[in-house]
Amino acid sequence: MDRTTVRKWLHRGAKEARRRQRPRCLPKPGEELYLEFFLTYKKALAEGLIFDLGVIKKASDKQWTAAAWRAERRFPHLYGSDRREIIEIKKQLAQLEASIVPGTQRSSRKARTAR
Repeated sequence: MDRTTVRKWLHRGAKEARRRQRPRCLPKPGEELYLEFFLTYKKALAEGLIFDLGVIKKASDKQWTAAAWRAERRFPHLYGSDRREIIEIKKQLAQLEASIVPGTQRSSRKARTAR
């Protein structure tokens, strides 16, 4: 079976699922099979994710990296990898602000708006 066929079927099923969320919407003849295929696919993805997260949770008892991964995902504002970059950018910004002479910023703005 070709990948594009599967994608088309999933698209048709998703479209039918969205359509059915409208009030007083009746099932469209011929689209039931695509809807069922789409819902089965979504359920399989969710079950796979639950399994994968269970493996990571179990591994976190013995491996600190698995625990760190979970912490990064659950609390990205505290443990995410972007946090280190943000801290570094804030330091650089503070250094730039400290190096700016108080009257310089205003005069450059006036020069830009006068053009």
